[in-house]
Amino acid sequence: GAAGLPDAASVIRRIKSAETEPGVFEGEAKEIFSKAYGVRSLYLSPTSIETYLKCPYKWYLDKHLRLFTPSDIDSFVLRKGTVVHAVLEEFVKTYGKPVTDENIEDAYAYIRQIAREKFVAEKINPPEWAADAAWYSDDVDDVHGHYRPLYEFLKHEAKLAKEGWEAWKSRTEYDVNGMVEKDGFSFRYGGQIDRVVERDSSDGKAREFCIIDYKTGTPPTDDGTAVQLPLYAAAYCRESGGSPDDGYYYQIGVKEIGKSSFKKKGELFDSAISRGLENAASAAAGIRDAQLRPLPAKDACKYCPYKRFCKSAVKSSWGDGQ
Repeated sequence: GAAGLPDAASVIRRIKSAETEPGVFEGEAKEIFSKAYGVRSLYLSPTSIETYLKCPYKWYLDKHLRLFTPSDIDSFVLRKGTVVHAVLEEFVKTYGKPVTDENIEDAYAYIRQIAREKFVAEKINPPEWAADAAWYSDDVDDVHGHYRPLYEFLKHEAKLAKEGWEAWKSRTEYDVNGMVEKDGFSFRYGGQIDRVVERDSSDGKAREFCIIDYKTGTPPTDDGTAVQLPLYAAAYCRESGGSPDDGYYYQIGVKEIGKSSFKKKGELFDSAISRGLENAASAAAGIRDAQLRPLPAKDACKYCPYKRFCKSAVKSSWGDGQ
């Protein structure tokens, strides 16, 4: 198998056997695994690290053995997220001026047209896709009490401008790369920041920046597994010389919209970044040391693609008929 470890078929046989414990590797297998992930050139994506923090065993099956193939539903959801990101990116890059209370209707007409074009360009026919396209572009018959996600997004844009953020000049889909070092062990990471907005600092020194990550689904929580924004903030700070002021997830779904922070209540942004880097370093060390036992949790197990052959899955969370 990969890196000298058991292949997918043998993994499944071992999981179903009452004589083994999932995620436990000893002897030669553990040594080979540690060599594969203990090199200085180790590269881990933020999403891979987050998967490990939520459940090391799922990381092993998903990221190492690559057992999971997305279903049509998963692909549909991913494509919708990609389109919404593209709509927001094009608006930010091409509208060319701040959104204000005075021009918000003009901005709304502009972004609605972008949404129509982006959704149509995908050439997807299922009713669910057409419904989402109509919802985002506000092309619905019943407008009574209609929730308009893109209009709410523009209200957030106007608020950014009022707070001094140069939102119309922000960087979108910005590539960053960084490195985390701890106790003589290091790993590299990289990715694309959905958006970085900047403004002049009150002391006139380094420019302040804010990292924004858009989500069409449910954003991560502050349970310690969300390391993407801290890693991105640390990398951007190093590259730009700017001062990190804030960072948050911005959910823009068909039913919910709004900010969601990875910070704990009352936590300073710098402290949240340090905590995220510590958690990421711990995850990398766990991968290197083959610490891959499952972390069963009701909600996580319910939607896990490996629940049917993972002995540690929380069976009560599967629901009727599962």
